[in-house]
Formats: sequence, structure tokens, C-alpha cells
Amino acid sequence: MKIVMPIVALVMLAACGQSAPKDGEAKVAAAPAGPHSNAGPGTYIVTGADGSMTTVFLKDDGTYTDWVAGEMKEAGKWAIENNKTCFHPDKGEVRCGSDGPIGEDGSYTVTPDSGAPYQVRKT
Repeated sequence: MKIVMPIVALVMLAACGQSAPKDGEAKVAAAPAGPHSNAGPGTYIVTGADGSMTTVFLKDDGTYTDWVAGEMKEAGKWAIENNKTCFHPDKGEVRCGSDGPIGEDGSYTVTPDSGAPYQVRKT
């Protein structure tokens, strides 16, 4: 089984027409053209410009909740609109932002339509 998995991985790469990076060569994500969204159902850690951290749960049904220090701070609906991730809180104004390329550590910067950029990492 230990031998089969690397072989399967190589076959999958070849089938996609991609090659594995050479030793010492960093894998760099290409920057997408124009605004885009990396959003999908899952759990995300959001780190604000001030260092504050929020855990965001995006659910399959299009709802979300924001948690800070074990306390729910916000709930509402999320969607991808005009290639941006948008949040429609139950109370408050709609917020949208464009996501940067995903880095090697899995994090990316979000540039909101208004306000300071922030970092996001899917857990």
C-alpha cells in the first residue's frame, strides 16, 4: 500500500498534464485575474490587521457563524457574488471581499470592498 499511493499520485499528476516541482523549487500559486473567491463550506480562521482572531464556519446551506473566544458574534448568509465572497449578516450591512492567491501555508489575504485587508486560513 505504501508503494501504491506515490504511484497513484504520480499518475494523477501526469493525467492532469502537470508536473511535480523539482527539489528546492517552490510551488507558487498563480494570481488569478480580477476578483475571485476561495470560499467554500468549512472552518476558517480570520486574522484582522489588528491581530484579532475570528473563527468562521461556512455551512453547505449558505449560512455562516462567526465566533470569538468561544462566543458567537454574528450569523447570517454567505454567497459568492460577482466572484467575491459576500456576507449578509442577520443584523448589519453586507460585506464583500476579493481573495488573493492561496499561499503555501494555505492562507490568503482578503481585500474587502471597504476596510483593511485581513488574512484567512482554512482549517
